[in-house]
Amino acid sequence: MDWEDFQENLAIRLLEIPPPQPLTTKEQFQQAAEDLTAVIQDTIRTRVPENKPCPFSKRWWNNELS
Repeated sequence: MDWEDFQENLAIRLLEIPPPQPLTTKEQFQQAAEDLTAVIQDTIRTRVPENKPCPFSKRWWNNELS
């Protein structure tokens, strides 16, 4: 995972939503939360590789058991 790429992309995407400001209504709060959530989820979807474990892998096994 390239964290620098993730952070750079997230910073660019955050510029697409309105800047932080005082929220005075419930609707403004909901919209701000939805905007932020959408940007974070989209960045994760485009920058974080999916983990596709083998169907024969031992799901209970982890590195600490080694």
